[in-house]
Amino acid sequence: GLVLPRVDAALVTNIAADHLGDYGIHDLPSLAAAKLVIARAVRPDGRAVLNADDAELVAAAGQVAAPLVWFTLEPENPLVARHVAAGGEAIAVDDGFLVLDRGGERTPVVRVEEVPITLGGIARYNVANVLGAIGLASAAGLPVEAMAEGLRRMRGTPEDNPGRANLFERHGVRILLDYAHNPHGVAALVEMARALPAARRLIVVSQAGDRSDEAIRDLVRAAWELRPDRVVIKELPEMLRGRQLGEIPRLLEDELRRLGMPAAGLEHADSELDAVRKAFAWARAGDLLVLLVHKHRDAAVDLIRTATPGSPLE
Repeated sequence: GLVLPRVDAALVTNIAADHLGDYGIHDLPSLAAAKLVIARAVRPDGRAVLNADDAELVAAAGQVAAPLVWFTLEPENPLVARHVAAGGEAIAVDDGFLVLDRGGERTPVVRVEEVPITLGGIARYNVANVLGAIGLASAAGLPVEAMAEGLRRMRGTPEDNPGRANLFERHGVRILLDYAHNPHGVAALVEMARALPAARRLIVVSQAGDRSDEAIRDLVRAAWELRPDRVVIKELPEMLRGRQLGEIPRLLEDELRRLGMPAAGLEHADSELDAVRKAFAWARAGDLLVLLVHKHRDAAVDLIRTATPGSPLE
């Protein structure tokens, strides 16, 4: 159900495999239909803002009665080009700018590099999120200047955007903390992390127990794209959800070993904070630590802000 009977605009950013099997949702088209329920509340003169780079949303767009606003990372997206040519509205990246296009009337909003949460553009998923936010702001009637100012001011810190691409540096070690918890989210985060220079890379991984074995292996395969020098496999006692202690870590290790991770590069942690401590005990200047933190974000941030690489944390 929906809390509000009517809204001026609704945004759906993407459709990806997560929580499949819950509430009778077993495939991506069904998940798209469920997410698009919010578009039913859009007023006839409102806007539904959708991601033109997401194949499931493109396929399901016919379910939406409200006028559409498309956003895309690709300036030559043919769907968006046809939509704009017909007088529709879209937001795209073009020559380093986030551009609002209303039926061919193009207005640059802000440069990508001016928006802190995009990390200079390497966080492409956040560039896409920003495009969607511009679509909502446009539907709400906000002036372009207000959009630009808001985007410039929002930082990727735990205070402004808790648990989402929070990047720290401690004594020459970069730490990327994120809530990514499904293969799609981990893949997007890893794509960004690979663009950050590092002498060595570590990633902390785990998963809740209510995912299928194959979904858990998919998450490991997404994390493996980082080509980590070390992996810390954490237990999540609070998120077993029907599994036994040790069951998820064993599955994670099995897939990592199958992918080619040597046993010497693997380490187990009994809890999330134990994993953060072990990551810092291993680290030295020049390294990148990618910490997937799901339950104890604030405590993990406190540990990071007092960390000394190569030393165990208390």
